[in-house]
Amino acid sequence: MTTLYVDNIAPNLQSKISAPNLQLPSGSVIQVVQGEYATESDTSSSSFVSTGLTATITPSSTSSKVLILVMLASSGPWENNAAGANAGYRIFDGTSSIIETGHRMNDYGSSGIFSFTNHAINYLHSPSTTLAITYRVDHKLIEGDNSRVFNSGAKGTITLMEIAG
Repeated sequence: MTTLYVDNIAPNLQSKISAPNLQLPSGSVIQVVQGEYATESDTSSSSFVSTGLTATITPSSTSSKVLILVMLASSGPWENNAAGANAGYRIFDGTSSIIETGHRMNDYGSSGIFSFTNHAINYLHSPSTTLAITYRVDHKLIEGDNSRVFNSGAKGTITLMEIAG
């Protein structure tokens, strides 16, 4: 048997290095995708409506999980002359609701000064598919006058990380 010793291997400038049989350990990050959105979205609906924030990922294996990280810039809901109101949020995969959450916002009565906050949603999803999945963030009003996200151009993000199973 002959042994080959090398100090450095460099790829051809027009090609990529690939390792088709490489098996990453469980929990390794395989790919990362991010979506951003900054157009204000208001709703007074008690049913979920899209915030406009989406991102699409195509898992490489049915055993992969998708770590979903969402940051919403919200300035509502508010309720004039009241102590506050409630908004609901969910992550939707085009077929079903992945997770639903919400928060309570406080305002300062009729002074016109409202609470502004960031709302984070984190969830590890097991989609069991290699088909493209578009995750969408929705919101609804639970109590009060209005639910608002991305006020004055504040940006929301959704980050999707494929995790090896």
